[in-house]
Amino acid sequence: MKNYQTILCIILGIIIITTACHHEESINNGTTVNTNCESIQITARYAMSHQPASKTLITPVNNNPQYGLSVLWAKNDLICLVQSANGTEQARELLLTEGAGQTTATFTGKGFETSEEGAENLTYQAFYPATKGGGTAEEWKKNATYGGQIQQGYDNALHLANYDYLSTPEVKTLSEDLQFSHIGMIFCFDITMPESTPAIPLSLTLTTLDENRSPIATGGLYQDCNNTPTSSLTLHFAQCTEAVPQFKAYLISNCNIPAGQQLRLTLALEDGNSYSHEMTAARAIPDAATEEYSAGTSYVVPVSEWTKESNSVYNKTTSAKEPTGNGSAEDPYIIENAEHLKYITGNPSSMLDKHFLLAADITIADGVEWKPIGTSTEAFTGSFNGNGHVIKGVLTPPTNSSTNSYFGFFGNTKGATISNLTIQADIAESHYITGSIVGSAYNTTISNCHYKGNITYTTTDYMGTRYMGGIAGKLEKGSIAMNCSAQGCLASDGNEITNAWHTGGIAGHLTEGSTVAGCINYMEIKNQTTFKQNIYTGGIVGGMLGTTTTPSTIKECRNYGKITGGEISATNYITSTGGIIGYANYCTIIDVTNEAEITVPATKGKCYTGGIIGYQNQNCSLLRALNKGNVNGYAANGKYESHTGGLTGCLRAATCTIHQSRNEGNVSVTTPGSANNESAYTGSYAGYAIDSKLAFPCCSTAESVTVRDKEAQTVESTSPAYYTGNAETLETNTCGELHQPLQ
Repeated sequence: MKNYQTILCIILGIIIITTACHHEESINNGTTVNTNCESIQITARYAMSHQPASKTLITPVNNNPQYGLSVLWAKNDLICLVQSANGTEQARELLLTEGAGQTTATFTGKGFETSEEGAENLTYQAFYPATKGGGTAEEWKKNATYGGQIQQGYDNALHLANYDYLSTPEVKTLSEDLQFSHIGMIFCFDITMPESTPAIPLSLTLTTLDENRSPIATGGLYQDCNNTPTSSLTLHFAQCTEAVPQFKAYLISNCNIPAGQQLRLTLALEDGNSYSHEMTAARAIPDAATEEYSAGTSYVVPVSEWTKESNSVYNKTTSAKEPTGNGSAEDPYIIENAEHLKYITGNPSSMLDKHFLLAADITIADGVEWKPIGTSTEAFTGSFNGNGHVIKGVLTPPTNSSTNSYFGFFGNTKGATISNLTIQADIAESHYITGSIVGSAYNTTISNCHYKGNITYTTTDYMGTRYMGGIAGKLEKGSIAMNCSAQGCLASDGNEITNAWHTGGIAGHLTEGSTVAGCINYMEIKNQTTFKQNIYTGGIVGGMLGTTTTPSTIKECRNYGKITGGEISATNYITSTGGIIGYANYCTIIDVTNEAEITVPATKGKCYTGGIIGYQNQNCSLLRALNKGNVNGYAANGKYESHTGGLTGCLRAATCTIHQSRNEGNVSVTTPGSANNESAYTGSYAGYAIDSKLAFPCCSTAESVTVRDKEAQTVESTSPAYYTGNAETLETNTCGELHQPLQ
């Protein structure tokens, strides 16, 4: 991915320098291409002949500079090239093969079946990055969304690299130059904290308003590169540990805001207060010449004047008041205060198929029992748009919850849509299925939803497996969690638990055809409990179970939260722990990164530990994964019951694959020192691979990686280091049409 590495301050602004994947300047593609089915090669060049000029676009403005972008191609960059011929589109991923760190690079990949000669209505269009997927131009644009932006720390622009999408115009032939342009535009909000009493920021929301100062989706703000309108976009903040009086917030978006458009900024703080600032676009945004826009434009908006928002509190004495609207998709209920929310929760059966728009932050008071919207017997089937607002306080389960084993802001959903909602609340739960946004989601889409707080699970027993997630306890039957994040801590209370357990930073469990995409976990997961059955723990998902016809998917997700696996008290059960997922079956995992330490404490059970996957079972493919965290397994009963690997602990079936993946974390295993304890299976790629042909020449390991086995004895510390304990050397197999090694 492209990472901003240097920020240079100059008199009129800041030039952001990037040197790795996801951020291109204006690019000329002078192309040489072989249009057969075997290969295709493209040479891409940057055009850097000018810098954007300074502009004044949004009021109030005081000497605001414009930021320019300067970027270089990087290793493993992928572009998507779409050929349209005779009404049919084909897409190809082209990998950078030469020119990393330069303004000119060569991209290579499989050619098209249709040649340029004799083809009617043939055109080409290219997009970056190719990881957004889609077999057509429209699919790529739809997948390239702007939701879920998270700024890591103050004045930090790293996250922009993941959202600076690029495209070219359509051309008739690949012998022409291709000019890549930025689709989005960067807003730098130069924030002075309100009332000179700094607090840690939680989120910043940009909203377009109508003449009545209500959110409007036709104000020129788009949620993706397909120009799908939205009324608001929210930037969340992470890793801000201390309050500061001033900072810069970066939000990138695709927009065509007209002159005179009313805009509102809403700043939510961790202390529970929210502030707003309204402004007017002085001129159209963007209103720049094509060559300026191509170079990557951005604008600084200084904001120092804020209006404190009223704090509506939902408490035991709150009375119900019917909100405006009729609950239809065209005229949703507008929730403007705690009274409106009370009306919804007080009339559950009649509200379950309705549509809602949250128009204010609401605090749930301490001591109030929260009855989730949707129960195990009556699911919520409507839609809920949080509109960038926050539900905060404490979510306390009802004392008598035996009739509903699902807990979250929503308990149980089916065919529902939940979007743009932030929950900032601690949750102390004892439920069967728990998540901050929703407990159990069936065929439900959860997009751009975020959680910050602490979830502590207690030991009240229920029959069956338990599921715990920062966003959702369980995603079932085609559910989607997209562009979501979780921050805080997810932990057990220290007492013994008798049931099986699935714990994940985003979701506890995925079933058939469900997807987690573009999600980030910062939650530390601490299984400080002894379990009597299997436990699956992952930074993104605890356990995943697809089918041969409906596999589940994790894509473009990252984990930053430290993970401690669970202790098993019985030797016949297992603990599976991974930086992305604990247990994976019938699934695809693609474009994922773990940057956190993975550790398993002393356990009597079987132990499978991996930087990406703990236990990789049937028909599970891993593509373009990167592990940077150290992996620390445990071996209570010898090598056959302990598998620890930098990418995956155990590849159990020959139907599993790993390609284009890299491990940079040290791998070790702790043993109790028993005389009968054989050396555990440990490797920098995989701890154990059931098929010796599962060697991956397109994978790589950092030179500094060290594999330690038993009493810290060094097994291997040299590259390529794909050693596994069950095979000193592995046969290499071809990567087929896949790309070259991740380096």
